[in-house]
Amino acid sequence: AKMGALQAVYCPIASSSEIGAVSSQLRLFDSRLAVLGSDEWNDDEELDRNRNSADGVIFSSDRWDEEGTHGISGLSFESFGYDAASLVFRCIADTGATRAGLRHTLSGVRVYDGVHSRISFVERRVNVFLHILQYKGGFVRKIAEMEYQK
Repeated sequence: AKMGALQAVYCPIASSSEIGAVSSQLRLFDSRLAVLGSDEWNDDEELDRNRNSADGVIFSSDRWDEEGTHGISGLSFESFGYDAASLVFRCIADTGATRAGLRHTLSGVRVYDGVHSRISFVERRVNVFLHILQYKGGFVRKIAEMEYQK
C-alpha cells in the first residue's frame, strides 16, 4: 500500500533558542506540515522573532496564564510564586495558622485552580493537567486542556 503524505511532525527542542532554526527548516521542507512541540516552544519572544516560520506550531505546556488574572499576565515564573503563596495563605486561613493544621490542610488539597494552571495533587503528587497551546497570528492561545486519567 502506498503511504500518504506526512501531515505532522513532533519536534521537541532542547531550548527556545532553537525555535528559529528548527521552524525555518521545517517550513522549507513542507509549509503545510503541522509542527507539534514540547514546552520549550512556549516562549513568546522567540515565537514573535520567528513569526513567519513558527506560525501554527502546537505545543504542550503545564503553564498557561489567563490574561488579566489577578494582575498577572504572560507565561511567567511570577505566576508560579503567586499560586504557591495564595494556596498557602488560603490553607493558613482555613487552619488557624498552626503548623500541624497547615500540613494537614495542604495534604488534603486535590485540585487547585491557580493563575498559571489548573493543578491536581491527586496522582502521586504530580500535576495531571496539561495545556495544548498554539502560536497563531502572533498570539499564543490555549486550544485544549487535557487531564491524565488511568
